[in-house]
Amino acid sequence: MKKEKKKIVQSSVVHKKQKDDAGFVKNHLHLLLLGSVVLITFIIYAPALRNQFTNWDDGTYVTQNPYITSLSKTNLAYIFSNPIAANYHPLTIISLALNYKFAGLSPFSYYLVNILFHLFNILLVYRLILIISGKNRTMALFVAALFAVHPMHVESVAWIAERKDVLYTFFFLGGLISYLNFIGKKGRGFYILCMALYLLSALSKPSAVVFPIILFLIDYFRKRKIDVGMFAEKVPFFAISIWIGLQTIHSQTQMVAGDMENFNIIQKLLFASYGFCAYIIKLIVPIGLSAFYPFPGTGDSHLLPLIFWLTPLMNPKFK
Repeated sequence: MKKEKKKIVQSSVVHKKQKDDAGFVKNHLHLLLLGSVVLITFIIYAPALRNQFTNWDDGTYVTQNPYITSLSKTNLAYIFSNPIAANYHPLTIISLALNYKFAGLSPFSYYLVNILFHLFNILLVYRLILIISGKNRTMALFVAALFAVHPMHVESVAWIAERKDVLYTFFFLGGLISYLNFIGKKGRGFYILCMALYLLSALSKPSAVVFPIILFLIDYFRKRKIDVGMFAEKVPFFAISIWIGLQTIHSQTQMVAGDMENFNIIQKLLFASYGFCAYIIKLIVPIGLSAFYPFPGTGDSHLLPLIFWLTPLMNPKFK
């Protein structure tokens, strides 16, 4: 009798343990799957760790850049007051200087940091979509996985000169998450954090200047009440955008003038419209990707391919 009771107790304990294990896996399945996405992404990008510096922009940013060889006051002053590689992105240059400080000109270190930032960005995308979707874990996981392995990100991760992309995205996503926490009544501190992260993002790449517009889109999506306060809280963000925008215009004036001097205003508008549509198409059908998309020749605007004239009809910016 005692043996039978002991067997029953042992069976009950084993059954309870199996049930607990199954419950743990079920409750944490989304985290296990997210971890799998991160691991698979690392495996996909791991071959880049064996790459060397390229002869395209890596020299300007790293191998031939005297301002990353030391974090001296003189170098820091130059980095924050002058464009490098025709761009104003001091935080990106400082991140490369930190790479140089700890690893010199070993390309492994630079690629590893790029990959790690991309992995962190996957987690931030998951968190962002989780908040926006009302804790829809399936949607958050799908978007994070798409972000993780989409071919359009290869250039940003596996090219040292594109450190600015993974870096500004890291702070940009963090800023959006902080803003969602702020409007979710989680404290004024998140507003200050959001502004700080946006500033860091803007100092990493000028593309971050659209951040205040994204905040308005979040307001619209969350159906916030439109009032003076909602607009007033965006003023510091627009101030940062204007400042970074002016710095960028100053940095790129000569380069852009040289590249665009053969094109008239109509052609420039058509290029902008075509680029806007092309990236949306490549997001859905990522074929024909390239690190460089040349202008389609020079001359009169009527010589441009027909597709350039049709894209404004599909572009809301020109309606």
